[in-house]
Amino acid sequence: MTKTTRVQRLAAAIDAAIRHDEGYRAILYNKDHGFMRYHVTKGLHTVEQAGKRWRSKQLLLSVPEIDKLLESLAPPTQRILDILADAIGGHVVEVFTSGGGVIYLPDTSVHVRYHPIGGLSIVTQSLQRWVARDKILTSMELTPLFHKGPEGLKEIKHVTERAAERAVRAAAV
Repeated sequence: MTKTTRVQRLAAAIDAAIRHDEGYRAILYNKDHGFMRYHVTKGLHTVEQAGKRWRSKQLLLSVPEIDKLLESLAPPTQRILDILADAIGGHVVEVFTSGGGVIYLPDTSVHVRYHPIGGLSIVTQSLQRWVARDKILTSMELTPLFHKGPEGLKEIKHVTERAAERAVRAAAV
């Protein structure tokens, strides 16, 4: 799966063909407006060719308008943390800037920490930080399960439930 560039997304949004693309600027063409120049800081203008140069005629979309257009057309995305919380039957109680966070499991009153590098762990809060008590899955084990889709999420839930039950039994002793 290759990621589409901003120019490709803009061209698809306005039904235009890409004639020349340098990443930060591009020449596009569609039947309604003819040739258009996109520039990352100047927006989208209609243009006409004057020798080897493109002369700007009219502003079609400013940069903020392009941003709004592309955001409105983008598919909604969900954080991995939210997907995990839904899969294991908990809710997110803290989000880290690293992309991870802590999920609370109400059935067992256990907190689970997800970290993109560290994976899943049972944690307890000690003053201002979360301290790992038991490792559930490493990141290397977690990634293939995510790629399996719903089947993998069921397996993550099963492993997490077993680890939470172990943690509850250990705390009771």
